[in-house]
Amino acid sequence: METGPIFIGGLDQSGKTPLRRMLSAHPELLLTRRTYMWSRFYEQFGSLSNPANLERCLSAMLTLKAIQEMHPDPQQIRREFIQGPQTYARLFELFHRQNLKRAGKRRWGDQLGLVERFADLIFSSYPDAKMIHMIRDPRDQSAEGTDKKHRSRGKSGWLTARWKFSAHLAQHNSRRYNKRYLVVRYEDLMQDTEKVLRRICTFLNEDYLPAMLDVLNNAPNIDEEEQVENHEYHPQTGASTIKTQITFTQLFARRDLIDLGYTVKPVALSAGERIKFSMIDLPANLAGMIAWNLTEGKQFLRSGAKKEI
Repeated sequence: METGPIFIGGLDQSGKTPLRRMLSAHPELLLTRRTYMWSRFYEQFGSLSNPANLERCLSAMLTLKAIQEMHPDPQQIRREFIQGPQTYARLFELFHRQNLKRAGKRRWGDQLGLVERFADLIFSSYPDAKMIHMIRDPRDQSAEGTDKKHRSRGKSGWLTARWKFSAHLAQHNSRRYNKRYLVVRYEDLMQDTEKVLRRICTFLNEDYLPAMLDVLNNAPNIDEEEQVENHEYHPQTGASTIKTQITFTQLFARRDLIDLGYTVKPVALSAGERIKFSMIDLPANLAGMIAWNLTEGKQFLRSGAKKEI
């Protein structure tokens, strides 16, 4: 059986949490979330061969609630860390290995949004790692978003740029890493959960167990993130706004949608809506795309993603 770590990535509301919960129901798998090890701590404290840098990194990590819930033994981690390669990846693994031993399980994993941007670093650090990249139709979020982030002008451009970044990584990484990298569409997981879950288990070289499916079907309480991912909230965005948001997304993400198996559908805009789209929505959302690329996009590229995507 495989023993390498499992990473679940993708954007917000893409199905990461339901998948993690199903995989965590396997008696041999232990998957964490919100540890933010790669996004918040990797290479942030200088060389860890310097004891002072190691202490600063450990102190910062131990303030995080999700890491505290792993019940780490800092003294043991220090002792083990100095006995091998003093890298960030190995430090992260020591936390997970300790948690794994405490839980009496065989294989660890972690859920982290956009972890796909660290694929090169992760696969070079853990040669037997596997990564599952969740992807979701961005037009769903245009139609269903209820918070200000989804309703404010220009945000469709911001979200489209972010989705395109993740979509490019999905295609780039799956070509580069082949059998170590699996792209899973949220819609497929929700519509034919058992079939897709079996495919994921085959990819991970783990046995499929019916109890994994029962977690999704019988969960009495789900957190806010999972309510979003399971369509358990109600759209408040006006129909006209939804149409212009979808029009923009399809205009600038058409190729990526098709490459990932999504169908581009015609959207009928009235004369007034076309004028509004051309004069207001299009320039505002183009500005949103540019803003994302100049801010968050640049940050993501610096943190690990390859520019050739």
